[in-house]
Amino acid sequence: MLPLAKVKRMMRLANLTPTTAIAKEAVFLVSKSAETFLQMLTEQSVHFARAGKRKKVSTADLEHTSPSPGLTLTLSLTLTPPLPR
Repeated sequence: MLPLAKVKRMMRLANLTPTTAIAKEAVFLVSKSAETFLQMLTEQSVHFARAGKRKKVSTADLEHTSPSPGLTLTLSLTLTPPLPR
């Protein structure tokens, strides 16, 4: 389970009006939804890696499972290590 305090903080950061209260149930549902999504993404990525007869999951495997191009871009920006200066 994802830490509820961190999920709530992300929800507050994404909210346009900072005074809006966030119910505990809403935080729980967002947490469970994100957990389910990440589980699905991971399982499908492992499937693509195994289909390629590899033991390691690569970003290319994540790109195959991505439901939208925007998510692929976000994942590649997040997972790519910064270039040394």
